[in-house]
Amino acid sequence: MEISDIYSILAQPVNKGFADFIQSKLDEMGITRNYLCKAINIDNKTLARILNGEAKKVDVVKVLKLGDFMGITYQEFVQHYVAELKRDEIRKIESARKAGFILRNFDLPKLKAMGFIKNRTNFDLIEKRILNFFGFDSLLEYEQGFLVLKNLFSRTQKSPSEKILKFWCTTAIKEFKTIDNPYPFDQTQTKSIITMLSISTSDEVNGLFNIVRRLYRAGVTVLINPYVGNTQVRGATFIVNNKPCIILQDFRKTYDTIWFALAHELCHVIKDLNTIDSTKFHITFDKAQNDLFIDEIIERRADNFASEILLPDNKMRYIAGHIDVPGVVKEFSKKWQVSESIIYGQYAYRYNQPTYFARTQKAEVAIKQLMVRNLYEEEKIEVAIEKIKAIYI
Repeated sequence: MEISDIYSILAQPVNKGFADFIQSKLDEMGITRNYLCKAINIDNKTLARILNGEAKKVDVVKVLKLGDFMGITYQEFVQHYVAELKRDEIRKIESARKAGFILRNFDLPKLKAMGFIKNRTNFDLIEKRILNFFGFDSLLEYEQGFLVLKNLFSRTQKSPSEKILKFWCTTAIKEFKTIDNPYPFDQTQTKSIITMLSISTSDEVNGLFNIVRRLYRAGVTVLINPYVGNTQVRGATFIVNNKPCIILQDFRKTYDTIWFALAHELCHVIKDLNTIDSTKFHITFDKAQNDLFIDEIIERRADNFASEILLPDNKMRYIAGHIDVPGVVKEFSKKWQVSESIIYGQYAYRYNQPTYFARTQKAEVAIKQLMVRNLYEEEKIEVAIEKIKAIYI
């Protein structure tokens, strides 16, 4: 039985106290308290303290013996016995429950490092922070409110990386719900926008911004969030309000990788929407190193799609022979109307030459209009979205 089940039992009204409940059971069985004590080997004083709620410590073995002998279910015991506890004792139980829930579901060291919380031991403050940030009424909403994550986070024991990943996903979904894109999803228009990705990279200040705005009007909402350590996520596609929504992380903080991540997710939008619609999400991990639900074939196809969209194979093969001649790279980036960073980044990726990533520029200029840098320090998600909602107008 889960702790949430216990509290749902407690929420049910009882029409008699615990002592009266036990006495009614004795009457049904036609026996006395003295007979009960002898039968289960418990003295009268101990039984009286249990029945009157005066026992400082409840002997679990005696309670189990009492319940089994009298045919009392665990649910009945919880409902009648715990309902008579003093109010401050109930509060202590509730506080312990909440603290346990928070420890099981949140990576507190990481949240503190992110600036989301300031203290790892004050669980009352942590609870208030979580509820306020997400706009929840109770912690139960975090566990059950977003059923789209059910298949991903069904295990009771979660690793720190899974805890922070759930936090990241829950944040993203709440952001998309807050934005609430009013435009219907137009797949034809989306495909047309995809053909513009390569040439848009040549505008290294506003190119990404303009593509995001066009996609929004095609019913595809795109967000960029600050990178959260331990997630190892490049991006994800969710179905929110029956429309595709893309969330990207500034994972490697380079211009080429943010475009590559966008193109990769757009491949999922136009080719895998039926599959994503059934699960409500698809998460792209860096190098498919997360073992939760990676489909390597689909991921490889999306990577190839992104590469071909940004810099077709024939162009890549040609420029590869001149990659160490900056003048030639510059000349052809202008001729092909594609950013030099895309050329260097794609060369590094396709030819497994990671040192060439150093020749790409940072993503900061391109994404600063699209991202709330201090997202996880904001009071509420709604406040954060308010700061960037103008990009979609």
